[in-house]
Amino acid sequence: MGSFQAHPYKNAVIFVDNAGVDFILGILPFVRELLSMGTKVIITANSYPSLNDVAYKDLNLYCHKAASQCDILRGAIANGNLIMVENGQKGPCLDLRNISTGKVVLVTCCEEKFDRSIPNSF
Repeated sequence: MGSFQAHPYKNAVIFVDNAGVDFILGILPFVRELLSMGTKVIITANSYPSLNDVAYKDLNLYCHKAASQCDILRGAIANGNLIMVENGQKGPCLDLRNISTGKVVLVTCCEEKFDRSIPNSF
């Protein structure tokens, strides 16, 4: 964690899948830590329900409920440092062909590579 804190990321895109405890106890604390280091975060979720994955409407609900209890999340949503977007997906695997042009532009604003984060997309 030392080198991560010494060189924090400017931007991060997180593709979420599992709903429930995985999101609440895994993704949200990770997002909160990134935000506390000054990283701008985009969280993206499926546009439609699929298996036990987080759907976009649930993502918004979870993030706003968590923000009602956390100043870091609340401030980041208010100032645009935390953005939630839908990714156009309908199934459990990320199919990059289904991501809209607008979302590609949003994601390309992040200079960090994220190819290691999407192992099941090919």
